[in-house]
Amino acid sequence: MADSTEADRNLNLSIGDRAFLSLYFGSHKLPAALCSLLKAAEAGIQSTVVGTWLGLLTPEQLSKLDAWYYNRGFKEYVDKSYNNSGLFAWEQEVISTYFSGLHSILIAAGAGGGREMLALNRMGLRVDGYEYNPGLVSVGNTLLAEEGFPPTLAVGPANGLPAGDKQYDGVIVGWGTYTLIAGRAARTALLRQIRARVAPGAPVLLSFFDRTGDTGSYRLTAGIANAIRTVLRRPKVEIGDTLSISYAHRFTKQEIAAELTQAGFETVLFKREPYAHAVGVAV
Repeated sequence: MADSTEADRNLNLSIGDRAFLSLYFGSHKLPAALCSLLKAAEAGIQSTVVGTWLGLLTPEQLSKLDAWYYNRGFKEYVDKSYNNSGLFAWEQEVISTYFSGLHSILIAAGAGGGREMLALNRMGLRVDGYEYNPGLVSVGNTLLAEEGFPPTLAVGPANGLPAGDKQYDGVIVGWGTYTLIAGRAARTALLRQIRARVAPGAPVLLSFFDRTGDTGSYRLTAGIANAIRTVLRRPKVEIGDTLSISYAHRFTKQEIAAELTQAGFETVLFKREPYAHAVGVAV
């Protein structure tokens, strides 16, 4: 096959013709190249903004953002129809596969307005739940009582379990709650508390935001946040920490497996779609 230079000679193209054709066809590639540059710039700006706020915001300010989100900014969790909507399809699949034959379930740390508790009670399970937002606790207990179920949703800490030793057949950390707990130490402490409440072989379900790796945007966010936190003498953030209204951590598969292992669980399931989740089994 003739190369491009030979083809140009066969067409009797002058230097000016070749320059014109290069400019013409090259211009068609320009929009895609500009879009790539703009997307990279946008990602960098976004990471810089998030990193700056992540460095400046105090735990108290993050808590206020979280309260605003649930009390004013996002009404779905207090909506009766939402809390009566049952389990998501992926949750139902996990329950059917890993929680089959169990009797007592704990919804830990973030039971919300009772969606999971209502669904599991309707399946004949005995369910307790903890939620740190008192308004959601009230909503959930009202809905449970309306259907004749015990109002067993109680106020508890956002990243732990209240004191006690009641045992359960399985535990679900409320939908998306694990991603809102700042710091690996705090997350593994919760998992250890859960491990103390279950027997070997008991399942725990976590759901969270995920990421595929330590990309440049996550490193930039963490670098900016930690530079600010160093000056302010505050604990550093982790790669994967970000803001989604309030604090959120995005996990890799390896991070989830490591945290479960550290707390005494073996990872038996990890899926990214349709909402990232993992199942650990107590060892």
